[in-house]
Amino acid sequence: MVRKSLADRYFEKVDIRGPNDCWPWLGYATNNGYGRMKVDGVLKYATHILFYLKHGHYPPKGRISCHHCDNPPCNNPRHLYLGTNRSNMRDKKERRRGNYGKGERARNVKLTSFQVHMIRFLLRSGETQTSIGWKFGVSQSIVSKIGMRQRWAHLPTEHLVLVRSISSTKAK
Repeated sequence: MVRKSLADRYFEKVDIRGPNDCWPWLGYATNNGYGRMKVDGVLKYATHILFYLKHGHYPPKGRISCHHCDNPPCNNPRHLYLGTNRSNMRDKKERRRGNYGKGERARNVKLTSFQVHMIRFLLRSGETQTSIGWKFGVSQSIVSKIGMRQRWAHLPTEHLVLVRSISSTKAK
């Protein structure tokens, strides 16, 4: 049996469309949609294999394949460029592809700032993380991270906010 070349194995997993269209990866992919394929028993990113097929070597250490199109399954060489993780993260932030909002502006946020203040107040009052989580519809671990200021760390100290909140309601 004749073993297929790397190029044949690679391109049978790519849906080649028009020259400016995205070319989706049809093989195994990560949860984020990035194509992966084994080469000599090692799982490699599909875009890195494409780089190898085009240049004769994989991207140099510290360099990665980045997408102009912001489409992780895409393997169109016209949509790819070589960058670093840092430049890719900067690009991601500039294009607002990630979860870069804080607090209530973040994607998929479940709590308001006031609820976070209340969670911290209840923690200081001795209520358990589990019972607080049930009240606010979040896990015990999220309550713990809020209490340790690993989440919502940008919020000011609670007592100032609660005092202002109570003062403004009394003034009405």
